[in-house]
Amino acid sequence: MTGLPLIPAAHEFQGKMTANHPAAIRARAPNMSAISIHEAAEADFGDVSAFYAECGYKRGFNENDTVLVAVLDGSMVGVVRLCPENGVVVLRGMQIRSNYQRQGIGQDLLDQCLPHLGEGPCYCLPWSHLERFYNSIGFRRCRPSVAPEFLADRYSGYIKSDMDVILMRRFPRQ
Repeated sequence: MTGLPLIPAAHEFQGKMTANHPAAIRARAPNMSAISIHEAAEADFGDVSAFYAECGYKRGFNENDTVLVAVLDGSMVGVVRLCPENGVVVLRGMQIRSNYQRQGIGQDLLDQCLPHLGEGPCYCLPWSHLERFYNSIGFRRCRPSVAPEFLADRYSGYIKSDMDVILMRRFPRQ
């Protein structure tokens, strides 16, 4: 994989995080090395698309999304997107390579989303078994009637397709 450094330079975070930030580089179990989490640059988008394809994620992304990637030993092991849609931010596309799941990488990515969530509410439509995971940064289940119409419609479409998802909302912490 090209274009994704194992240990990011501080300037890559554009003031949002430094290379020494504890969530940017975390030690893993003794058999794992340090993980790097950083915002993908345009040059990384091909690698992100390939990663999503490998994970079976078909929804893609666009240039307005903030894409955060987790890299371990030079390989992309996780991706999440923050998408501005109709005046709100929607957290989408959280994918962790299967052999790296349940090792804290998803939580690290989720934690790094916080500075990007903005001043308004943020929404996500995760699998229902991940509710506690998203609760960890303040998302709470909500009724479709309180969500923007486009998200209520998306949720309804997922439910009609027998997808076991929930609708969640997060307000900025005061």
